[in-house]
Amino acid sequence: MAGTVSRVCAAVVRETCFLVDVPPSASPALGHDPELSPHDQVLAGIAWRGLDGLDGDVQVGRALPALRRLLTGGRRGTPAR
Repeated sequence: MAGTVSRVCAAVVRETCFLVDVPPSASPALGHDPELSPHDQVLAGIAWRGLDGLDGDVQVGRALPALRRLLTGGRRGTPAR
């Protein structure tokens, strides 16, 4: 899927989360891990997931506060649409 990285949402030690602008017409496609051989791949599927209820996820939980600030223009409250 094509997209444009617009900014870093969060960076913790060796993990970085990017906000990526994706055209509405884009379709997700399963990729591969170039560091693994074809028979050692662990990626099995791809799907869109909402962010509701993911605060407890270690990686998503770190990025959500920054994402919320970006979507509200630095204000607290409902994301801008």
